[in-house]
Amino acid sequence: MQGRQSLSRVSQPAGARGSAETIGWFEKHNGFFALNSEDNPMKRFLVTLLMMPALSATSFAAEIRILSAGAVETGLQAFAPVVKRETGNDIKTQFNTTPQIVQRIAAGEAFDIVIAPPDAIAKAAKDGKVVAETQVPVGRVGGGVVVRNGASAPDISSVDALKRALLAADSVVYNTASSGIYLDKLFEKMGILEQLKPKTTRYPGGSEVMAHVSKGKGNEIGFGAITEIKAYEPKGVRLVGPLPADVQNYTSYDAVMMTGTTSPDAAKAVLKQIATAAGKAAFTSNGVE
Repeated sequence: MQGRQSLSRVSQPAGARGSAETIGWFEKHNGFFALNSEDNPMKRFLVTLLMMPALSATSFAAEIRILSAGAVETGLQAFAPVVKRETGNDIKTQFNTTPQIVQRIAAGEAFDIVIAPPDAIAKAAKDGKVVAETQVPVGRVGGGVVVRNGASAPDISSVDALKRALLAADSVVYNTASSGIYLDKLFEKMGILEQLKPKTTRYPGGSEVMAHVSKGKGNEIGFGAITEIKAYEPKGVRLVGPLPADVQNYTSYDAVMMTGTTSPDAAKAVLKQIATAAGKAAFTSNGVE
């Protein structure tokens, strides 16, 4: 009983912080606790107790693996600090085109979260690869026109102006992904697809398109997601502007948890953050509407 009464009378020094200093304080007062013994159960208990806050801060942080469409890359970069601040978790992301994402999921690659167009997620849900009830909207991204730095900007103020610019261009560059498929249909509707084919270069993804345009020459016009263009601007390209409103094409993106995740609670916490004010701001401020 004497030990318990003494414990209530002795105060730890105000400046003492951390387990090492605290244990030293207890050893200094071993007249009350006899903590200086080589094998003292009370000492071991107190060491464990004092270490728990530090262990909690590090042991339970998760690294959430995300497979995402490249069009939302800038938004995810801004979103990562929100996740870290609010959940303590980190996100590690790999970016691909939608067709590549579909292939990787079908091949059985494991991630915690997938961000892709709703159609791709629906296919993954049908195959049992994702947990459909965890699906949340991320936003939509419009298409834009890009030229290399220093090149003249074409007039794209209307559909007719865009048509004239394309016919006058020396070269046209765009991808083979979903946005590129849309452009094929648009150019066919405009009646110029066959005229453009001889001078058109296609790439699997937006990053390859941007790299090509940045090193291009002559009167060259490229197309891509506005977010991808803006992300590549420091590397030698310039966003001319969005596609004319009459023919603008928005691609929507959703996020969903994969069935094979090893961190379901942490993954759900990340998905929850997408819908918060801070999460939305991270995406909208980077072109994901």
